[in-house]
Amino acid sequence: MAWLATRDRDESLDLVQDAMYKLVQKYLHLDVEQWNLLFFKILNNRILDWHRGKKIRGLFGVFSAQEENEEDNEIEQFADFDQLRPDRLLERVQQAEKIEKAIANLPIRQQQAVVLRLWEGFDVSQTADIMGCSQGSVKTHLHRATVTLQNILGDEHHD
Repeated sequence: MAWLATRDRDESLDLVQDAMYKLVQKYLHLDVEQWNLLFFKILNNRILDWHRGKKIRGLFGVFSAQEENEEDNEIEQFADFDQLRPDRLLERVQQAEKIEKAIANLPIRQQQAVVLRLWEGFDVSQTADIMGCSQGSVKTHLHRATVTLQNILGDEHHD
């Protein structure tokens, strides 16, 4: 979530570390089951603060060599060796890059809705709590993001 929002490995790690520190500092006394939701709520706030502070220099960076190496390591874990054919690997990497780029170019609130609901698996109520908005807003952000992604990825697929 932080990496998609910053597109900078170091910045995203700093945001996650800061959120984890804040969680432990302020909420260590709470039950462990509450930590996941609280962590994402804190991280969401850190990301919004980061964007407010970085608007002048732009919202997104570029892929680093570290992430490319991590993708290579993931490729080695495929169980289906037919999927290891170079043409299929290239297609999968290109599709993943298109999806990541499309999500990264969404407005920040739409990004957060996509990451929290679709990647992290939070329900609408939890996502609304993390984002600090209503459940209707989460649904609106997610719907707009989905339509935008379908248009972008659909257009690129036909090119």
